Amino acid sequence: YVDLGLSRFWATTNFGAEKDTDTGTYIAWGEDKEKEEYTLSNYAHYKDSAYVKFEKNLTEEGKDIVANTWGGKWHTPTYAELEELRRECDWTWTSKKNAQNIEVYGYKVTSKTNGNSIFLPVTGEKYEKSIYFEDYGRYWTSQPYVGTEEWAYILSFSKNTYNLGGKTKYRGCV
Repeated sequence: YVDLGLSRFWATTNFGAEKDTDTGTYIAWGEDKEKEEYTLSNYAHYKDSAYVKFEKNLTEEGKDIVANTWGGKWHTPTYAELEELRRECDWTWTSKKNAQNIEVYGYKVTSKTNGNSIFLPVTGEKYEKSIYFEDYGRYWTSQPYVGTEEWAYILSFSKNTYNLGGKTKYRGCV
């Protein structure tokens, strides 16, 4: 883990990744495993033509794959934790070579208080059997989106921007 001087420690890799340049495991929001295909019809929390309502975040609902796999204090970040990361750190677009010596783009996120950093690689998102938006990072929060059952909050970034917004829950993101 890395201490960025924030309210929580941050993992050195994405969930399911071996290196910080690895994408990690694509998951539909609230599901417990990676899938071959990401569609509304095979989304675990879509029943009888409606999304299952979540009253709390994934950890509190017991549906957080990170908390359920890694245990301890680990969990998918909340909206507030990702907002803190966005606000309290410097974000620098950069690249790193992965194990195959290929350039992987993403953000070096550096603490303004202690200078420690993490690397968030671009990930894209999975829809059906393909990866889309290959030049974007798509990172789930544990928070359901306010006002609609269809979305959850997500950290989304590209070379020129990083922000928190919403994404349909059945898509595969990290």
